[in-house]
Formats: sequence, structure tokens, C-alpha cells
Amino acid sequence: MEFEAAPLSREIRTERLLEGIGQEAHATPDVFSFFSPEYAANGQIMDASLTSPEAQVMYAPTIIGFLNGIYSLIDIGLTRCYGGFGHLSVNNCGHYNPGHNAYKDPEIYSHGSLRYSATATSPGDIVDELAILLTGGRISANIRASLLTAYASEVDKSDNAGALRLVQKLIASFPEFHSTNIFHNTGDPRPEPATPVPSTNPYKAVVFLNLNGGMDGFNMLVPHPSCDMFQKYQNARGLIALKEEHLLEIDATTSQSVCSKFGVHHKLPSVRDQFNAKDLKFVANMGILQQPVTKENWRQYHDKTALFAHK
Repeated sequence: MEFEAAPLSREIRTERLLEGIGQEAHATPDVFSFFSPEYAANGQIMDASLTSPEAQVMYAPTIIGFLNGIYSLIDIGLTRCYGGFGHLSVNNCGHYNPGHNAYKDPEIYSHGSLRYSATATSPGDIVDELAILLTGGRISANIRASLLTAYASEVDKSDNAGALRLVQKLIASFPEFHSTNIFHNTGDPRPEPATPVPSTNPYKAVVFLNLNGGMDGFNMLVPHPSCDMFQKYQNARGLIALKEEHLLEIDATTSQSVCSKFGVHHKLPSVRDQFNAKDLKFVANMGILQQPVTKENWRQYHDKTALFAHK
């Protein structure tokens, strides 16, 4: 839409995109990008055994954040005001209001604006031109009629420029703007989901902590010296192996582990206490191996998980 930097602007940069829309250049939360390649949204996508990685960062706050940023960009240019994607350009966002006694013209007091102006003159041709630019001409006849109605109404309330901005914002809200598919509006309302039957069981929750970086599991839970595996642990870890005096003993006789006792790092007494109180369990030796494989056949038998991912 022909973005052009403002005359007084310094370098163009964006801010707070990660918290606003879930993604931001050079700000991935870890080396695996913003979403898992195996993510599948609940519902028809998952039921069809399809994946939808980007949907992992698409939820109400990021959807609203994206629309706020686009609307702000169309209305007042690149700035932080009203959920915009830019950095601060005025001290008070109200200064962009033409009725403010300290009015700041967005053409000057933003970091850039969309300079698009329609080459067409009639409302129908203007809507068609925007539809070509923003959706490849994939809007339906019903949507086109709605855009024409909105354009005409906005012209009556403001002017042609205001109507042009309104149509851009509306198109940015349509599914055709966000995909390359052709949508067919059936006119049928979406069925209401059935009300789930409440469970009569006491409430339980599994609390999952997703920590940045990786945890050294063998520096937290290790075989106890009374177990034969302790010597193998020491041989594998060498100088960084935990010594017996640095272990807090826990009982694992009720588990199916090769050791009846384990040791927890001495600086984690709360973990030991929660385990003894049966409020915490260890799931050790986790992996994503679907079945035993060899170097020659692992691709054939490992099609559902990322075997060499850091998980």
C-alpha cells in the first residue's frame, strides 16, 4: 500500500510485535521459531490429522493485536498509538484527533504512512481495485456489496479519504486477506457446540512449566549410590557427576524403575518434599521414539514426531 517514511522520521523500526501479534523479527523465543511444526489446532484440523503451526500463536489477544496495529497504520501511520506497530511518535495519542488544541498531523508526526490513492473514481471500481491489491480479487459478491455500502456511508459522514481507509480496514478483517483460498459463503450459521456434561470427579490439574532453555536432567535426578546404575552414571558424567553427599534420597520402590532409590540435587529440597508428599512425580528418560529404529530405517518408521528435536 505504498508505505513512505515521514520526513522527520529516523530509521524505521517496529516495537512490541511479539506481545502484540505473537511474532517479531529477530525475537524468536528460542531456536525453534514461534511455533512447533507439529502443532495441530483442536477441532477439524486435528481430527483430519493435519497440522496448523501458525495457529499456535493465533488466539484472541494476538488477533485483536494484529487488527489494532493494521487499523492504526491505516488511520494515523506507523506509531505506537492505539495498538500500532511503531514506536512512540507523540507524547499524547489524543493529539492525533483533529479537534485537539495541540493537534499533530499524522502525515508529519508519525514514522510513515500508507500513500496509496485509488486510480479509480467510482465507488465500485475503487472497491474492486482494493480487492485486487489486498485479496487477489477473491472477495465474494456479498462482501463486495457490504464494502460498497460501507464506502457510501462513510463518504456521507466524512469524505472519500475516510471511506478509502474504512474499506482497507474492513478488507484486512476478512479471511480472504489472510489466506490464498477462495471462500464460499453458504449463509448458514455455525452450529453451537454442545454443552459439556460436568464431571463428578474431584478437580485435578497437571501444571506444565515450559522453561526457556534446557534443563540438565542428570543434574537434578540421579540414581542413588545403592543402585548399580550410580556407577554407570558416574562413568558417563565424569567430573560433573553429583556426589553422594550432594543427593537428597527419595524412595522409588513402588515404581518400575531399575533403581529402588534415587537422589535429588541437594539444592532442591522442595522437590524432594513434594515427591514424598505425593504432590510431584518424575517422568524420566522421556523421548519421542515411536518404535525402535536403525540408522537405515528411522525415516520410514518415524513420520509422526521430530526424532532429533530438542524435546
